[in-house]
Amino acid sequence: MVPTTLSDYQAILDNSNTMNYAPGMNIIASDDLDNTADGLEQVELPLEKNAYLRAADVYEGVAVTPDWDTPYQQIFYSNIVLDGLKDLNDESNQARQLRGSALFYRSYALY
Repeated sequence: MVPTTLSDYQAILDNSNTMNYAPGMNIIASDDLDNTADGLEQVELPLEKNAYLRAADVYEGVAVTPDWDTPYQQIFYSNIVLDGLKDLNDESNQARQLRGSALFYRSYALY
């Protein structure tokens, strides 16, 4: 499907599983998070435990992790919307709101 209408572009940004995801590895691996040995035993994901412990192989052979690939998807989808809106040359309130949302999602992904 090739998006061509404002509704199509809104649907791209409404993909909440992708567009509302925020990476957390930066917090887990930082000095801002403190945990006890008992608390660490409660961590279910090896990826999170390894990041906290700064293990040599944080990913344990996992090829894809959302902390790396999802922000790039957010940027990609935002760019599709921004490019499409430019081609539509629509200055309606809905088009401006979509442009603002796409700019926000793209900038947040780069943060």
